[in-house]
Amino acid sequence: MAEAPTEGADTHQWGNVVLGGKDAHRDEMIGALRMHAQGFGWKSRKSGKVVAVSKSDLRAIEWVKVPHAYMLRLRARGALTYKFSGLNSKDKALIKTYCSDNFGIAPVDVNLSFKGWNWGEASVEGVHLMFSVNDDEDFDVPINDVTQARTEKEMAIVEMADDDTALPEDEMVAEIRFHVPTTGEDDEGGELHSAEALVLAIQDSGGMGGVEADNAIAAFDDVPVQVPRGRYDIELFDKYIKLHGKTYDYKVLYTNIGGIYVLPKADNYHMAIVLTLEHPLRQGATMYPHVVMQLPRDEQRELTLSLSEAEVAKRFNGKLEQEEQGSTTDVMAKTFSAFTKKKVQGPKADGFNASKDDKHKSIRCSMKAVDGQLYPLDKCFFFLSTKPLLLEFDHVGTIEFNRVDQNSSASAARTFDISLYMKDNTKHQFVNLPRGDYNELFRFLTSKRIRIKNITAASKAQMDEDDDDDDDTYRGKRSRQSAPPEDMDDDDEDEGEDE
Repeated sequence: MAEAPTEGADTHQWGNVVLGGKDAHRDEMIGALRMHAQGFGWKSRKSGKVVAVSKSDLRAIEWVKVPHAYMLRLRARGALTYKFSGLNSKDKALIKTYCSDNFGIAPVDVNLSFKGWNWGEASVEGVHLMFSVNDDEDFDVPINDVTQARTEKEMAIVEMADDDTALPEDEMVAEIRFHVPTTGEDDEGGELHSAEALVLAIQDSGGMGGVEADNAIAAFDDVPVQVPRGRYDIELFDKYIKLHGKTYDYKVLYTNIGGIYVLPKADNYHMAIVLTLEHPLRQGATMYPHVVMQLPRDEQRELTLSLSEAEVAKRFNGKLEQEEQGSTTDVMAKTFSAFTKKKVQGPKADGFNASKDDKHKSIRCSMKAVDGQLYPLDKCFFFLSTKPLLLEFDHVGTIEFNRVDQNSSASAARTFDISLYMKDNTKHQFVNLPRGDYNELFRFLTSKRIRIKNITAASKAQMDEDDDDDDDTYRGKRSRQSAPPEDMDDDDEDEGEDE
């Protein structure tokens, strides 16, 4: 509960006031609320964070009864909402009189519903999704926190963004479903699906689409995406990337992107750009921890940013120009890197199969029933498939080579397996790696100082591979020596004809 207000010259202040929002349960959100002639101010007593709402920005003031206390809710210009909880009932008269006299805005009482009913009315007010029961407010959701809104029959499904500041023990709302029965007819005489109307209202509010589409800083049209599968228009905004597809939309905060990888595919025709996410995208029960784009290697593209040259120079500090052109892979990777401030990673010149071309930078193999390409990179393994997997070397405890004895079976003469034992006691096994990649993979792992569990057997298998290579070289040399040179045969035939 807030401390008793302290009064000064035309100023009132309360202590122990909680700034509402998804972080309201943290100590950093407890501070002092100050009401003065120029507006309101709040300051965290732990972190020093300051929130200021000026008099000119105020649009509405609401007094709300919440469990065990009262909340002051300020609605400001730009559809912003600020919530301050922990006030006393006796503060109501003081706040109402002061706001009416100094700001020209009379605070209104708002009742919350505590009935626990799950049926009511859903509506969009500004950039907030409201749910009310018998005209009493039940809850509201900031649409800026919504990543996707879609319909399934008579169901409006709202998916929420993951909080990139959440602690492991924090609980988050991932999805809200509204069952909205079909009622009435649309303008063309057809059935009006109220679920579709609600989703369209959310999308047109400015938080999911419509208005914000005009503010995209950069855009790439019709990009083939392998995971999640489809073709998407990709737009880059101030704080997030939006993927707009025919069926689904996704919003990815830049702070949610952990890394950017550019990987050459084994067909020597495509390149893959991978965005690894701290919190995966969701589509129902399916999780996507990586976004994988598949791009033609030789495709060219031009990009123009919707910023002035001065704004580009200030924001990107020379890492991106107002106009970019080149291969699609290079332009997109450079753009993602500049917006997210993440370094682009990929196979290094002195890394795995350093002397070979791009199609040999990965190893074809399987994990469980999924086929893919395993990329040994500088600091991690990346398994590129329909279910991509990133395994950082810092999290690998040991690696074990399986089926290393070529004489054990016919299949062992052609392939081998590896098992990765992680430090969190999980295990990942990759099977049917070509035997021809054994030596180079063994050399690569030892150069990274990764502990090999069965080092003796693995080393012996490497020596056997070297012996086989030497034998093949010797046999090839002897066969070339025993074969009659073609030039000599031709000379003999020529000489016979001369005689």
